[in-house]
Amino acid sequence: MTRPLVLIDERLPVAAALLAPHAALRPFPGRALGGNLAGLAEAEALVVRNTARVDEEAFAAAPRLKVVASR
Repeated sequence: MTRPLVLIDERLPVAAALLAPHAALRPFPGRALGGNLAGLAEAEALVVRNTARVDEEAFAAAPRLKVVASR
């Protein structure tokens, strides 16, 4: 079984450590979510800090997205 792809803010190392056994993680610079829209196309989850803007453009680029978590 393949692990779900999770895009995660690179400044959340504790969350990454907790998720690593269960998911394929792709870290990104937190405030640069807009520059990572191509990565969202494959992601099933998104873990961001409260400084990241998750807007309509991000959701439109993420057809497989099932959950967004914010710290």
